[in-house]
Amino acid sequence: MIKISCLTEDYAGNLGVFAEFGLSLHIEFQNHKILFDTGQLGAFAKNAKQMKIDIAAVDACVLSHGHFDHGGGLGKFIRLNNHSPVYLRAAALQRKFKRTLIGKFYIGINRRLTANPVFLKRVVIANELLEIFPDCFLLGGFKPNSSGFEPLPTNLQGADGTQDQFSDEQVLIIRDNGLHVFAGCSHPGVVGMLEQIQLKFPDDKIVSVIAGMHSRNCALNRLERTINWFDQQNIANVVPLHCTGFAECTQFKSRLGERCGLLHCGDVIEL
Repeated sequence: MIKISCLTEDYAGNLGVFAEFGLSLHIEFQNHKILFDTGQLGAFAKNAKQMKIDIAAVDACVLSHGHFDHGGGLGKFIRLNNHSPVYLRAAALQRKFKRTLIGKFYIGINRRLTANPVFLKRVVIANELLEIFPDCFLLGGFKPNSSGFEPLPTNLQGADGTQDQFSDEQVLIIRDNGLHVFAGCSHPGVVGMLEQIQLKFPDDKIVSVIAGMHSRNCALNRLERTINWFDQQNIANVVPLHCTGFAECTQFKSRLGERCGLLHCGDVIEL
């Protein structure tokens, strides 16, 4: 059994918890406790306390990629938990920017934190397929837009001003009667990423996808093809989160019915 508690998401599902733009999930599997992302401003810690989840007892912290809405709470995490490794890909520590009509804004992890030796001592670079616990894996290195209909966002850039290729993006995969995939934003394209995951694990079927899918305000054709893929692959549990978009989540739910679950701050599900 996998127990997933939503500590941070764009919307609150219960009274007494705080929503913020970002994502943080507390995942329990085989007596292991994993924090997947830390949200933007540390609301994950307040919500964990409200939900009676002990952040100090977390065994592993996984950062899906190096954006502020997923890694903004890392400083608070290392203050509350004095032992857990923080797994990330090397590129997550690089500077990242968003270009808008009024200028370019920094959207990466706090630079003081990435220069902090206390934090860096806790960091484990996971640039290859890595089994962090039995049947619990980290995988990155996804080829962008391998599906052919999920182009990278053009307004997200690296420090040199070129389009971000998201080499820092990684997913958490739990193998338990199939593959349960957790993704933060799926910038390289959620369908392409899942197809690449399936190639890495040819003997296991993907049965759950709990993910931000970066489809907010995307082209209608792209959204339809994405939902069609989930339907055709008969994914048993689809939980669209965060950057999927509110209206887009309703489209997933309308099409997939009971196979689609909606998860917001304060909610708990078991797989």
